[in-house]
Amino acid sequence: MKSHRKTMLGAGALLVVLAAAAIGVASRGEPSPERLTLSRESYYDKTLAAIVGQVGGVLTGYEFISEEPLPDDWFGWIKGPYSGQSDYRDEPWNDRIYEDRGGIIGSDDDYHIDFFNQHILDVHGPDLSAADILAEWLEHDVSDWGGGGAAMEAMRTMNMLPPFTGRSEWNPFHWATESYIENDTLGLVAPGMPMTAYELTERFASVSGDSDPLIWARFQGALYALAYFETDARVALEQAAELLPRNSWPYEIYAKVVELHAANPDDWRWAQGELREYKRLVYGWDNIQVIPDINNALGILAILYGGNDYTESAKIASLAGYDADCTASFVMGLMGIIKGMEGTPAEVKDAIYQDGQGRYFNDKSFTPHIRNDYPELQTFVEIAELYQRNAERMIVHKGGVVEETQYRIPVEAVRRQAVLTLANGGFEAADLQGWQTAHDGDPAVNVYAQDNGTAFSGDWNGRVDVDDVAAEGRLYQRLTGLKKGQAYRLQAYLTADANVEGRLFVQAGGQERYASVVNRTGRYASRTVDFVAAGKEAEIGLHAVTLGGSGSATIDHVTVELIGQPRRTVYEAEAAEQDGAVTAEAETASSGRYATWDETDEGRIVFKDIDVKRNGHYLVAITYAQGSSSAARLDVTINGAAPFAAWFPQTGLPDVFAAHRIELPVQLQAGTNRIELAKRGALYGKLQIDAIEVSEPIGPVWER
Repeated sequence: MKSHRKTMLGAGALLVVLAAAAIGVASRGEPSPERLTLSRESYYDKTLAAIVGQVGGVLTGYEFISEEPLPDDWFGWIKGPYSGQSDYRDEPWNDRIYEDRGGIIGSDDDYHIDFFNQHILDVHGPDLSAADILAEWLEHDVSDWGGGGAAMEAMRTMNMLPPFTGRSEWNPFHWATESYIENDTLGLVAPGMPMTAYELTERFASVSGDSDPLIWARFQGALYALAYFETDARVALEQAAELLPRNSWPYEIYAKVVELHAANPDDWRWAQGELREYKRLVYGWDNIQVIPDINNALGILAILYGGNDYTESAKIASLAGYDADCTASFVMGLMGIIKGMEGTPAEVKDAIYQDGQGRYFNDKSFTPHIRNDYPELQTFVEIAELYQRNAERMIVHKGGVVEETQYRIPVEAVRRQAVLTLANGGFEAADLQGWQTAHDGDPAVNVYAQDNGTAFSGDWNGRVDVDDVAAEGRLYQRLTGLKKGQAYRLQAYLTADANVEGRLFVQAGGQERYASVVNRTGRYASRTVDFVAAGKEAEIGLHAVTLGGSGSATIDHVTVELIGQPRRTVYEAEAAEQDGAVTAEAETASSGRYATWDETDEGRIVFKDIDVKRNGHYLVAITYAQGSSSAARLDVTINGAAPFAAWFPQTGLPDVFAAHRIELPVQLQAGTNRIELAKRGALYGKLQIDAIEVSEPIGPVWER
C-alpha cells in the first residue's frame, strides 16, 4: 500500500473483558505421535521461492490503478508500476529496483515488516512476548504507512504494548492492509503447522490491525504453512478456509468467491465485477482500493481461477484491480511454496534472486523501512536462511525434530472455531430484525438501525438515543441453545457521546455485567464480555445511559464465540504493597475495597507473590474504574524488566467497577513473580484499581 496508509470462572459467573488479549490457541488434546517429513533442501527451496514471489508480486501487480480489471496485455513479469519497467504506468517515485546499484530491490510495506519479524524471532526465539515485539520496534524505530505507522507512533509516544497498538480504540488505520500483507510470511516458519502459524500470525499482526484484518492475517499465515505439504494451491486454500470463523464476514467473502467460481469457472473478470458489488466499506477508510474484503477476495479469486498455474494465478492477481501489488505478492508467495524455485518463472528469478546475488535494500528514502541499527543490504539468500533458522527453532519448540537432512514436524490438524451465528449481528438487514428494544421514552423513535456512513463495517449499525427525560435505552437480542457451564465471549464495537455511557452487556442467570464506552463520538472501541452460561439463554446487547443531557451510543459488528476456561487467580489491590496509594471502599469492588491515588499523586502498587507453575504466556487482567475525562495510564513492570504502559479508557462513573478490565499479554517465570503498577503524575488520570487476575491465555474452542 502506497498511500493514506484479558482462581475463577465458576458456573454462572460473568466476566467482563474490556480489552481482549491476543488470542491463544486452546489445547487440542494430546499431541499426535505422527510426524510430517520435509527435507531441509525442500524447505529452503520453497521458502526462497516464496520470498522471491512475494517481492516479485510487488514488482508485477498494478496497485491503485483501477477498481475494474486491467487488460491482459498489461501483464508482464516485473512490469508493474513499481518495477520502473511498465509500458503502461510510470511511477518513478515508487520504483523499487535500483538499476544503478546492480538491481538491488528497495524495501516496501509488502515485505519490510515480514523480514523484520524474522529478526525479532531470531533475537527472541519462537516463544517471544508482546513486550519483546514492543522493545524491537522501539529499538529499531519502524517506519511504515497506515496501521504500522500508527502503531509505531503509539509505541513511541505512549509506550503502548501490542495488541493495543492495533486496536480501533488507539489506531485509526486498524482497518487497513498492514496486519495481513506484512505478516503472511510468518507461515513460512511453521511449515505443516497451520495452528502454530495461526497463533504466531495473530501475535504479530495484532501490532497494527483489528477485527477482520486479523482474521485475514491468520488465514494467510495458515495457508502458507499448509502449502509446504500440498502440490495444489487450491487444496491448501480449502484447508486454510476452515480457520475462517463461520460467523465472520471474511468467511462470507470466501464462500462468495467459491460460489462465483462454481457458477462461472472460466470468467474471472465477471466474478471480479460481482465482488465489487459485494464488498463492504469500513469506518475510517480513506482509499476504497485498500478495503480488506475486496482485496482478499481477489487473492482467493486468483488462486481458484488460476487453476494452480503460477503464471495464470499471478496474472489474475496483478490485473484484478484495487491493491493488486499486495494481492500479487500474496499469491506469488503462495505459488512459490507450491512450485519451488524450479517452478518460479525465470524472469522473476532473474530480477530478484539473480543467481544468489540478489539483494534487499532497507531504503531509508522510502516510507516503509527500518530506521535504526538494521542492515542496509541483505541478500535474499541470507533472508531465506534466516527464515530457515527460525523455522528449525519453531519445529523443535513445537515438539518436532531437526535432523541433518530433514525435519520431522508434528502434525497439526486444521480446526474450525466454535462460534454462534447471531441474527443480524452487523445490522446489514437494514433494520432491527433479530433485535428487541426497550426505552424510557418511545423505543420506536429512540432505538433504531441507521445507515448514515457511521457503521463500523458495511452500511448499517444500531443506535440508542437518550436524554435527561428518557435516560436509558436498550437494543438487545436473546441467545438460545447455550450450553450450561460453557464459557462464551461476546464482542462488539461501540461508540458513545461524551455524556453517554454505552454498555455492552450480558444478562444471564440473574446477573448483569457490562463493559462501557464513554466519550467516543464517531470513534469505535471494541469491548468484550466473557460469561459462563447459567442456562440455555442469555440476553446481550447495548444499554445506553445518559450521564447528563442528550446523546447517543451505537453498536456494530456483534459476535459470540465459545472460549476456554483457564484457572484464574485473583490478587486484590488493597492487599498488595502500596507506596503512595490509598485504600478506599466501594460496594461494586470485588472485596468491597480498592486501591487508588489522588489525581495529582504518584505511587505504586506491587504484587510480590504471583505464583505460576511454568514459564510461558499469561494474561494479567486489571479490573478497574476510571471516571476522569480521558484515558489514564500506569507503567507496568514484570520481574524488573523494562516497563510498558497500560492505558485505561474511561468507564463512566467513578466507584462503579462493573468488572471493567484490561488484559495484558505477558510472560511469567515458573515460581514467584513480581508485578508493579506505577502512577507517575497528574497526566496519568484518576484511576481506581480493584484487583488483578492471572491466568493462562484464553483461547477459542475448536470443533472436533
